[in-house]
Amino acid sequence: MDDFFIMTQKPYILNDFDYELPSHLIAQEPTEERSASRLLVRGTDGSITHSHISQLSSILPAKSLIIYNASKVIPSRIFARLQSSGHEAEFLFLTPPQGAPYAKIRALGKPIKKMKLGGTVEFAQAPFTATITEIPPDVLNNGIALTFSAPAEEIQKFITEQGFAPLPPYIKRTRQSHPKSNDLLRYQTVYAREPGSIAAPTAGLHFTADLMDELKQRGTDFAEVILHVGMGTFKPVTTANITEHNMHSEQFMLPHQTLEKIIAAMEQNIPVIGVGTTTLRTLESLYRLAEHKIENLSNLADKWHGTDLFIYPRQNQRYEPWCLSALMTNFHQPKSTLFMLIAALLGVCEAHAMYQCAIRENYRFFSYGDSSILWLK
Repeated sequence: MDDFFIMTQKPYILNDFDYELPSHLIAQEPTEERSASRLLVRGTDGSITHSHISQLSSILPAKSLIIYNASKVIPSRIFARLQSSGHEAEFLFLTPPQGAPYAKIRALGKPIKKMKLGGTVEFAQAPFTATITEIPPDVLNNGIALTFSAPAEEIQKFITEQGFAPLPPYIKRTRQSHPKSNDLLRYQTVYAREPGSIAAPTAGLHFTADLMDELKQRGTDFAEVILHVGMGTFKPVTTANITEHNMHSEQFMLPHQTLEKIIAAMEQNIPVIGVGTTTLRTLESLYRLAEHKIENLSNLADKWHGTDLFIYPRQNQRYEPWCLSALMTNFHQPKSTLFMLIAALLGVCEAHAMYQCAIRENYRFFSYGDSSILWLK
């Protein structure tokens, strides 16, 4: 595993990252307007103020550089039927279809106990079926393998036309209500362009074209990275010792133009703000590949790489990103690798204190919830 820390002290355990969240604070719908979400602003001294995304241009220094993840969510939630039993089934496709004449996909499926090796899966309004060709022992972590009776191109067309937004399970939707919802629109950033994610980089959901124009008029610049969100971002931690958690690898790329903007901003002391934990992990992963040397980054730009970087706290030490001045991020689930990342940046006690403040102030949590800006330097 590509861990950041070599632990020399007793590591934190999973329960150190638990907290109680009232269920009514789990956002089930996005705000009517993207930029209407609330924004918690945490200073480097730990001070907290409250604002809204719509006021971002008055919060950030006029000349800032904002880095966002331009990965596009694919509609990878698919409903089906198990031929042998007639049970309704649901799949989350984890990989793009590959192969001809028979495409293969790895997927999470439920009800997993009803799925049998060699079983046939039928899809509504589809002239093809799939066969369950592998059910590994760790199926909840790695999913099952499906082999289709059609080539990848046909399966991809079906996913694009018939797939549902891959909402996390804490957002409650039924198959009947989903077509009437706007999830396919709202569970997607306005700047998404490169298909490949099975979950949204949610901090970016708050941006609108108008807000970005307003920021640009004040001198703020934008640049993109791409990290295709996969199991690595949201896979639950199940080991009591968090250092034993294995992250799935995810694909990322940093354009050379973005690298040039980052280096120029650092040389001119212009704040660099990362939108979302996936943006931070992209930047940190590339820096590690460059052996922590800025002069080595150029040869790595414009190329695809894999990362299983897991950033978690170490006793009495804060994680310091190489280029980010601040991180914009939503509020994350208890015991998640994302909350651990926040705790690594701020400190475990400080992260808990900030979350308790957000709970007292009735912030909306998780993917469709409110956001925060954490000033790091």
